[in-house]
Amino acid sequence: MAVDAFEFEGVRVVTSTAETETRRVVASYTVDRADGVAVAGEVEMENRSTVRRRIRYRQSVEIPPDRRPWLDDASPICFDADRSTLVLVVESTLDAGDSLSHDLDWSVVLGFHADIDRDGVVGGSDRGLLLADWQTDAERSDLNRDGTVDGADLGILFQYWGRE
Repeated sequence: MAVDAFEFEGVRVVTSTAETETRRVVASYTVDRADGVAVAGEVEMENRSTVRRRIRYRQSVEIPPDRRPWLDDASPICFDADRSTLVLVVESTLDAGDSLSHDLDWSVVLGFHADIDRDGVVGGSDRGLLLADWQTDAERSDLNRDGTVDGADLGILFQYWGRE
């Protein structure tokens, strides 16, 4: 895989190409982090084989470790918390010799890691939710992702207290 990327006026411009004898995948897109993460571009897939094939493209965008994405259940974007990375998978089944282009057009709002209630401010209601989840494995309040909501998570919450 070859990746060419550069920054221009705060926007990352990326082109990546993956080629084998049986497939070719080229993605060209921009990543704007001004208000969260916004991606715009396209991925082109080509089946170079003589049989029908499923071709997959995986797009990854890192976010700051002190932020978390606000994703709804219907979002095609996944969050890899261990790597602080947003992930989108695009796949298509193409007949032999066919090609197809997919738009890459998505955005995600980022909040502070400790903004449990997603109101844009780390404050009292976040503390209330964390305490309601105390000694459980509630993912929303397990800020250090160790499997238990406890004093370590409360410490993280206070570290971000008052941030907007």
